Amino acid sequence: MNIKDEINKMQIPRDRCQSNGWSRRFYEKNKIISDKIDELSNLSFREYRLTTPYKLIEKMCENINLKDLLKTISLEYWKIGDVFPIGFIDKDNKTWKSFCLLNPDYVEIRSEIYRNEIIELVPDQDFKKLILDRNPIELYNYFVEYLSGIVTNIENGENIKLDSNYVSHISHNTDPSSIYGYSIIKPCFKLLMYRNILLGYFDDKSEEVCFIDKELSDALDINKIKIENFRNQLENWVIDKVLKPIYKLNNLKYDAEFEIDM
Repeated sequence: MNIKDEINKMQIPRDRCQSNGWSRRFYEKNKIISDKIDELSNLSFREYRLTTPYKLIEKMCENINLKDLLKTISLEYWKIGDVFPIGFIDKDNKTWKSFCLLNPDYVEIRSEIYRNEIIELVPDQDFKKLILDRNPIELYNYFVEYLSGIVTNIENGENIKLDSNYVSHISHNTDPSSIYGYSIIKPCFKLLMYRNILLGYFDDKSEEVCFIDKELSDALDINKIKIENFRNQLENWVIDKVLKPIYKLNNLKYDAEFEIDM
């Protein structure tokens, strides 16, 4: 039996959400995968340097826990390939209140000529049911009063359009024609599937399984992966989407310097 021929015959998911699910499971279950992804994430970001004369900006970065946020973005980037950070403004203090990452399984992107990406949130079934059944009525009335656009989207069977001032897309993508990014785990799916089959017949120290493990390690060779591309994306995201909007909101001339330490 030729192992590589058997691997090439295997079918992997084409659906983006299913592919994301596989990447998450293999990260959780396979030590080679998790170790490589964690190493990439740590190499991509450890610390940042921010220079600004404004205590408002420094305090904001502390309050939103920017360091941990960037670590989380780094892990998600290498694990899934698509990261969608969304920010929430503190209107009273004119700073960011917090950031979180949207589940990429519930995000869709539309690309239109002469326009940037349009990012939309796909409402889950529980949220749809709440709006369409108007139950509980108190919560439904809250959305009608304060978030009527979302109610209209759901009642019309539409996705929820997100404001590009608050949501961003950071993607691992080398194909300019592709809208979505891709996980570096995905090219290893067939190897990982075959490894699982082998474990039904051999232990994890067998020659057959060790061969697959070596192939996995080679496929995720850190030296062959362009970490610098991601670092640049991350720096640009902080400058353009975190810092500059707050300078503008407070009528300040942008003078900050931000850099990710190597």
